[in-house]
Amino acid sequence: MTESTGFELLDQYRSITSKLKKRFLRKPNETEASESFAALGQQCESQELPQYAALSWLAAARCEGTLGNPVSETAYLLRAARQFFKAEQEDFLTGCTCVSTENLEVYLVTIMHLKGDYVSALHTYQEITKALQNIPTGSQKCGLLLECEINMVFLLLILRPSPQKISSELTRILEKYTWADQSDSSLIACKMSKKLFLLMQSIVLICQSVDTSSLREIESDFWPFLSVEQKDLLRTLCRIYYP
Repeated sequence: MTESTGFELLDQYRSITSKLKKRFLRKPNETEASESFAALGQQCESQELPQYAALSWLAAARCEGTLGNPVSETAYLLRAARQFFKAEQEDFLTGCTCVSTENLEVYLVTIMHLKGDYVSALHTYQEITKALQNIPTGSQKCGLLLECEINMVFLLLILRPSPQKISSELTRILEKYTWADQSDSSLIACKMSKKLFLLMQSIVLICQSVDTSSLREIESDFWPFLSVEQKDLLRTLCRIYYP
């Protein structure tokens, strides 16, 4: 991408954004803006500019959210998330491993707003975990791996897939906690603490048992370890197992 191309795309983005500003006695046309942002997103995708495409899809999603269209909002959020992920993968392939992985961080936050599409979220976190294997070990990599690990466990417990429908890869995610296998390579890679491991083990065993009354008791113990999105997942989990 040339510098002039970047400026042109940003100018288009700003032009659409400016139309959303409130005018005297006139409401902004969110529908028109959404269509314009979506068109810009498609343009950026066709030009292989994933970061610009992601920003455009995010803007389109915000418009759809304002309009009260959750289906379109979710669809645009997913497209934005995939473009953020693609941008991060391209950084890896070009050797830009010194970046702060900000694309992945935005991607993680974005997909957690999948309006209850937990199956897609689970598969997405699997993809992220695999992609992170190519990044040199560091605190940021460990943090992202840990976030993915927690989210995958919570999502699996929420979805409660039957043994016939769950893959061996997903089965292994829960088995490490069922069998108290803290030596598992995935736990070593994300540097999960002993206390957090015990909490994860507890919640897996509780959800697999008949009596889930103690689930609420450990919910507050999780709080210091979780992001805002993970707390939402945990609340959902608790409502399912202990309404």
